[in-house]
Amino acid sequence: MVISLAEARAAAERQDWWAILGFDIFANNGVKDVQKARRAFMQRNHPDKGGSVELCQIFNNAADWLEKFLDVNRRQRQEEREWRDEEEEWRAREEERRARLERARAEELERERRLHEELVQQQRAQRTKANFMMIETVHQRTRNKITLGEYAAKAFPMIHRRICKLHQRRKAQQSRLLTYAVETEIAARRANREDRWPKTIGLETRCPTLAAELAVLKKAYDKAYQNLRYLRGRNKPHAHALLATRRLLSEAWMAYLALPAPMRDVGRFGTCE
Repeated sequence: MVISLAEARAAAERQDWWAILGFDIFANNGVKDVQKARRAFMQRNHPDKGGSVELCQIFNNAADWLEKFLDVNRRQRQEEREWRDEEEEWRAREEERRARLERARAEELERERRLHEELVQQQRAQRTKANFMMIETVHQRTRNKITLGEYAAKAFPMIHRRICKLHQRRKAQQSRLLTYAVETEIAARRANREDRWPKTIGLETRCPTLAAELAVLKKAYDKAYQNLRYLRGRNKPHAHALLATRRLLSEAWMAYLALPAPMRDVGRFGTCE
């Protein structure tokens, strides 16, 4: 489309440079489109070919303005794209950093859980051994000081710490009473474990592994007890069946007594450094 001189003047007065070049303001034109329109216009309306000098000047001014305007927009769009790319890259790095921190935190929690389980198993092993051995060394006397023996102290660590505290405060009578209370407790446990199964109410939430072990032992004990009842009912020799039930009861009580003491007892009995 060739614009007339009057139309070009009117468009230049209202600064409608798009209309001078014949472009739609809403079209997606670029710098190359402006250069192409300039070449096509000059090929037909150059002053050397009889065209209007004023019209060429108006057209060149409009083309220069549009080239500058479109170039500025192009740079702005490029800067926006670069900014968006940088922002996306920063977000990706941030997500990777957070994921790395989460993995490190999960690994730390898993390591702490394994260490706690190993500590609990070690304590249970020590207390199991102590429960087997503490009957022979309940208390020991050193001069005028009565304390728990080695294995009894491992089986009752909170009581042992409390006794140490009492000895530091020179309260011998109270420490002696606690030692005798331990002897009574050991005797009661021995009497109880010979014919009763340990109570496991709420043990699944406190110590699931111990509850699973006791469930396996309970299943074996029920089977051995049914065999014992059958042999007794038929008046057959049942010594081996009786010993099997006693052995399973003893194992169950040793595992049950190896359960660590609740943490709320620490503040009540204190610690012994």
